[in-house]
Amino acid sequence: MERVILIDGDERFSRDMGVRLAGRGLKVSLFRTADEGVKAVREGNAKYVFTEFDLPDGDGFPLLAAAHNTRNHTPVVMVGKSFSPELVFNAISQGAYDCLSKPVDDTTLDNLLKRLEDDGADNRNRGAIPTPAEGENEMVIGTCPQMIEALKIVGAVANTMATVLVRGESGTGKELLARAVHRASGRPGGFVAINCAAVVESLTESELFGHEKGAFTGATDRREGCFEQANGGTLFLDEIGDASPAFQAKLLRVLDRGEFLRVGGQHPISPDVRLVAATNVDLEAKIASGKFRGDLYYRINEVTLNLPALRNRREDIPLLVQKLLGSVNRKNSRQISGLSDEAVEELVTYHWPGNVRELQNVLTRSALNCRGSVLQSCHLQGLQTVRGDDVSNHICTLAEMERTHIKRVLGAVQWNRGRACRLLGITRPTLRRKMRLFNMEKRTEETEPESEEMMSEDWV
Repeated sequence: MERVILIDGDERFSRDMGVRLAGRGLKVSLFRTADEGVKAVREGNAKYVFTEFDLPDGDGFPLLAAAHNTRNHTPVVMVGKSFSPELVFNAISQGAYDCLSKPVDDTTLDNLLKRLEDDGADNRNRGAIPTPAEGENEMVIGTCPQMIEALKIVGAVANTMATVLVRGESGTGKELLARAVHRASGRPGGFVAINCAAVVESLTESELFGHEKGAFTGATDRREGCFEQANGGTLFLDEIGDASPAFQAKLLRVLDRGEFLRVGGQHPISPDVRLVAATNVDLEAKIASGKFRGDLYYRINEVTLNLPALRNRREDIPLLVQKLLGSVNRKNSRQISGLSDEAVEELVTYHWPGNVRELQNVLTRSALNCRGSVLQSCHLQGLQTVRGDDVSNHICTLAEMERTHIKRVLGAVQWNRGRACRLLGITRPTLRRKMRLFNMEKRTEETEPESEEMMSEDWV
């Protein structure tokens, strides 16, 4: 029977998890502290390791190094009651197989064990990569499943040469994620960004590959192109879906051959460049219409990172507001300490067509309009104008407006009653009564998280 090591200071969780793993044909050895776990892992006879993030004598990160140094590079799954994006990112980048939130349900456990079995030795040979310095990854913010999944992928592929395609709507933070890939890679060169849509077709070669002095009229000096500038580092191709046909052809050529010539040059140059591209358009549709090369698509799309729109990750808005307000204060010499409940409700329920970039602009305008230290709903200029398209000519009753508003708030907080009560400014009994009145009970029973952790989570 294959052995699993489980290190966790929570006896109840350990006992329950041990029983469930044993029921799946695995022999489980339980330990409470990091020191005990490291000693057990170093014996090298475990198939998998499950460890808590926070252990009585420290954290679970020493387990990653111990497991990596075993003969079979034992996979480590880290488990915790809560975790930040930075914690997940650091765990994956240092070699963790996955990160799971407590409680771990049966479906999640079964899927994890199947992936571990299917991946086998291939995933066990993954090495650790340098951890970004504290604060470097601070603007990649989010606790929603899509953001956590994106950060896991970043941690897993950062130290490879695989090309990465970041997809998402305009303003979702694609360049921030590209920079996170670069930082996590540990590459000594710089991060060079180029907007593909802005490159004039006649200057494509010069922009990409540079030119020699005298190569054409106006070439008074030798100039390095973006591939040379990014040598040893990362080249970020923004808006790749809007690149001209000439740009696409020349980019594909250098990717295929691994070398290029400066305009007017005689000697081939072979750059050491990691490529990350980003787009907010449907590349598959562009390929079908003949506006984007299919062969280039497959060269830049070895790994895909999908960034969700802000309206699909509303639970992250308070986190983003908290971080962005710090930047707004520094840049505009303001002292905004927070937002009123009504202002938070406005931001959480708004549909954000411009995503995080629009949120930053709204906060900047609001801070400039605010003469106090707390942003109020009246300071949030611009939201109602954009929302006007949603307003119909139908005059709603007060009950209809109340039902719509409660439903919108519940949806924004993933139907969590504790959060909804704080946003609505009502008590739980009042919310339950309103939900019964508006026939919303069935929806919440099926989807509302009931853990104490979720109920007590702070809402900015």
